[in-house]
Amino acid sequence: MSDQRPQALQPYRVLDLTGPMGWMCGKLLADLGADVLKVEPPGGDPARRLGPFYRDVPHPERSLAWFALNTNKRGLTLNCDTVDGQTLLRTLAQGADVVVESFPPGFMAERGIGFAQLSTMNPRLIWTAITPFGQDGPYADYRATDIVGMAMGGLMSLCGDPDRPPVRMRPSQAHLHASVQAAVAVLLALHHRANTGEGQYIDVSMQHAVTWAIIPIRHYWELNRIIVERGGAARAFGDQLRRIIFPCQDGHIALMGVLHAREWQPMVDWLASAGMAEDLTDESWRILVDYAGPGPLTQAALTEAELAHVDAILGRFFLKHTKAKLWAEAQRRGITLFPVATPRDLLDHPQLQAREFFVPLPHPELGDTLCYPGAPYQLSETPWRLRRRAPLIGEHNDEVYGGELGLSRAELAVLMAAGAI
Repeated sequence: MSDQRPQALQPYRVLDLTGPMGWMCGKLLADLGADVLKVEPPGGDPARRLGPFYRDVPHPERSLAWFALNTNKRGLTLNCDTVDGQTLLRTLAQGADVVVESFPPGFMAERGIGFAQLSTMNPRLIWTAITPFGQDGPYADYRATDIVGMAMGGLMSLCGDPDRPPVRMRPSQAHLHASVQAAVAVLLALHHRANTGEGQYIDVSMQHAVTWAIIPIRHYWELNRIIVERGGAARAFGDQLRRIIFPCQDGHIALMGVLHAREWQPMVDWLASAGMAEDLTDESWRILVDYAGPGPLTQAALTEAELAHVDAILGRFFLKHTKAKLWAEAQRRGITLFPVATPRDLLDHPQLQAREFFVPLPHPELGDTLCYPGAPYQLSETPWRLRRRAPLIGEHNDEVYGGELGLSRAELAVLMAAGAI
């Protein structure tokens, strides 16, 4: 039996006019029950051509990025550059609670369909504009992709190995950060409107959102006089980088605890049981570790050469075993070691399976059912729910323009012929 409990945002309608920078914002609202109308230009959002594609067949109706970030939305086509399209948008906005868009600053206002114009028709309207750098300032008119957002927000400076240039993290982190902040802002604006009846304008900068994500970095200097830099497979302990990521038989593991003296002996015993401890069982090593005290093993106690020697022994040992075996034995011995999970590992993870995290969703147009990530949180009374796959191009034009706005089939045909929808 399907879940019939009401959802948190079920009464609200959202017009989603975003590109990839804002897709996740609309999805987060739709997942909580909002009626999100994904508005695309006729022919579809150009970003539908972003791969990878279902079964590796490039097609705007098979983009996995589109699938993932547009579930639970209904789909419309509308051309904001035509008079008829602008008229339709005004009509839609009269019945909307929220508009989310990611056009360049001034784009909508220049066409007479910006917040200033539409809020006079609907004073309760909440307008959310997501742009690379915000609506004002010297960079306001600059275009930017996700990689630019990661770079100019500072996050990229922390990604990658220290002996090479910074690298980008996938998937599109800057877009996702901007979308999440936009969704939070929408919820706050809805709360404000519930108390005052007032709509408002929300200005979301992708650069701001990414910079906000690394705010704790500045406190490392203020508290410890440490400048945080990218460490690759290592982690900073004081002014020293210690390796924490090691390859193993079937992937990688993250090792944290053995960097502390209290987990040294359990690790040495483990190595010794496999005949791979080499000289780490010598008394001289125990004395050095005892001298280090309960904290991390850094150059305060061990030289760089000694630390490299330890890492080399650990590296040879880990290569002999699988992630699962290493994790299970580390848990038994009280050593803080974790597998680095791949997407396949997540799909098979017993904890995620026990909580039914992944959700099957039918795709009749593909003759298939695809598996989607489920709720990042669980609400007991107003649940997150995956209700529908991402829309096809213009899939709900008839349903919304005809069934809800009352346009006849003849009128829709004229609008389509004119390129308005």
